[in-house]
Amino acid sequence: MNTIIEMPSFKLVSLEMLKAHLRIENDIEDVYLEKVIDMASDILESKIGKSISKKKYRYIHIDDVLAIMKKIYLPVQPVMEICSVREITPSSPGKELSFSKGTDKKGTYITIRNSKYPVEAQYYAGVANSYEQVPRDVQCAILRIARGIYEHSSEEMPKSEFVEYVLNSYKDISIS
Repeated sequence: MNTIIEMPSFKLVSLEMLKAHLRIENDIEDVYLEKVIDMASDILESKIGKSISKKKYRYIHIDDVLAIMKKIYLPVQPVMEICSVREITPSSPGKELSFSKGTDKKGTYITIRNSKYPVEAQYYAGVANSYEQVPRDVQCAILRIARGIYEHSSEEMPKSEFVEYVLNSYKDISIS
């Protein structure tokens, strides 16, 4: 089970950028447009399988097999920092575990020793710590997705070759 426990303090695309892209000059729909930005950003991040904006995650790995060493892949990539790794036991709130961090083709993982209980890892994943660090092609793709949501909210959105290109290019590479 993976849960976001701390949202980013910035949006990947500003309200002003979206309003300019849509050629909207009034403030009547600002609240709705903020939600459209969030939806478009979520769509992009879920399609590429990576977090763009830095978020804190809580991942609980449940495995009742006692192994000398366990390799646990963290589900949201790229991992920026691992905050804590705890063992969740029936009798205690959680014992801090020592771990090592590694990365391979599948992503970032932690290795722990001698635990048969569920393990909770809290970590930060994402690429950008601020709005200025968001890649421009990602922002353009989000704007196009947002335009599709705004203009086609009750029907299927048309496909965009540019958006598909950006999605595919970020799926296959390591963002750093």
